[in-house]
Amino acid sequence: MSTDPAPPRSPPVGAVMVLVLAGLLYAGMIACLNDYQSGDEDAFGRGLSSAFAILFGLALWGLLGILLLIGRVKGEMPGWAAIAVAILLPLSAIAAAIAMDLGASDVWWLAWAPILLPILLPPPIAAYAIWARLPQLHRALPPNPTSAALLGLVVLLTLAPMPQYTVNWLRQVAEARREEAASLAEQEAEEERRRQNRERFDKLTADSPLWEWAVFFGKNSEFDKILAQIAEELRSQYTLAYYPTHPDDGKYHNIRVVTRNGYLVRARRGYVAK
Repeated sequence: MSTDPAPPRSPPVGAVMVLVLAGLLYAGMIACLNDYQSGDEDAFGRGLSSAFAILFGLALWGLLGILLLIGRVKGEMPGWAAIAVAILLPLSAIAAAIAMDLGASDVWWLAWAPILLPILLPPPIAAYAIWARLPQLHRALPPNPTSAALLGLVVLLTLAPMPQYTVNWLRQVAEARREEAASLAEQEAEEERRRQNRERFDKLTADSPLWEWAVFFGKNSEFDKILAQIAEELRSQYTLAYYPTHPDDGKYHNIRVVTRNGYLVRARRGYVAK
């Protein structure tokens, strides 16, 4: 009883072409990252280098996805590894983008993360795709151990910027809370000062000495500050309006205006639709 030999697989021409294009984008991304990290350019130049690095990176990760798809369809890849690849590919792109935006780090080896992680992530992904596309390599490099090793490396590199990213995020949250607390304390102190001045002004009479009146008049006086504040508000105020989407139902509707950066809002709390 004879069996027909398995048909020979087609040469990986498509995978090689995609790999070459990915290599060109990889080289362009490295050049842009090097210009961005060197500090020799001005702010505009560094911004341009960062933008081109992001564009090259997006195109590169797109080609890596195509390369992995070719390896899955034309080659052989364990089922669990295919699922892991589908999850890791977008996560690794996000990790590379996070690393580029990390900036200064308290951990010495993460100081180079903005340039190292985007450089280190693509090679193991491309190597795994080529390995999957060439099943003849699977005897020397068994599927499960090879998949675990290469994808495990991708996992480690993907998780590398997360501790510093978390630290930076917590610092930003703490700084925002400190600024908010300082702003509230300043507002409360200003309100208290005005309250005390109002009480002092209410106690003044026609028989009060001139020096007690003088505090509220003239340059840098309380009234002068109030007039300056009113003039500043008139120069920087904005008027917002909107059309309600509900019909005139005769009911009371609340109005809530949310702002940032401590802007002062003067608005009605609600209205009756009629």
